[in-house]
Amino acid sequence: MLIEKKMSGHVHTISKLNLFLIVFLGAISLYAKEGIWFKLQPTLTGYVMGSYLLFEKFKKRSLLYTMLIEMNQTPPLPKEFYERLEGHLAIFLFFYSSWMIFVTLKLTTAQWLFWKTGGFYLSFFVFFILEIVTLKLFKGKL
Repeated sequence: MLIEKKMSGHVHTISKLNLFLIVFLGAISLYAKEGIWFKLQPTLTGYVMGSYLLFEKFKKRSLLYTMLIEMNQTPPLPKEFYERLEGHLAIFLFFYSSWMIFVTLKLTTAQWLFWKTGGFYLSFFVFFILEIVTLKLFKGKL
């Protein structure tokens, strides 16, 4: 959050929400002496982010485009690209969050840790490669 504050001049609500979820679910886990609550953090974050991206999409706004403007960057792509990307990203987040429910309930803590960290990055890498292909196809339609 400090890096975000330094780079953009403020901390985004999503970052604050994620920190709150970690602390809140961690406290519930400690109180209940059951780690499952803490393990639900990536699921809840994914559902919240996916829902927010869809909400912004239906309002004809783009989170990524807005963030670039707020960081005093010139967006390299038209706003339509960001809107399309965010729609696909929301779908990815819903699927990944649903997968994380299964991981939380059925797999070991070590497996959960893999899917929360490295597994997410690998999944996102595959998503991103597929997204580049679809965006190139979409570019031809503009």
